[in-house]
Amino acid sequence: MAGLTKDWCKVYSTPDRVQAEILHGMLESEGMACTLVNRQDSTYIFLGEVELHVPCDQVDEASKRIREAMDHLNEN
Repeated sequence: MAGLTKDWCKVYSTPDRVQAEILHGMLESEGMACTLVNRQDSTYIFLGEVELHVPCDQVDEASKRIREAMDHLNEN
């Protein structure tokens, strides 16, 4: 993706790149378009966050699925 436009919205943000990639893969495997935007510092990766973006018309569904996944992880 060359750049985000107003058609893409942030649904999740975390300093944990692995967590972001897992959620990205989950959404993609469920057929949802999504992309990661790395806003971490290139020298100090503990500074900044990785954002997960989806088309704005899919924000509600993506947010629901992310919430369910996070709830499931917190149960274990």
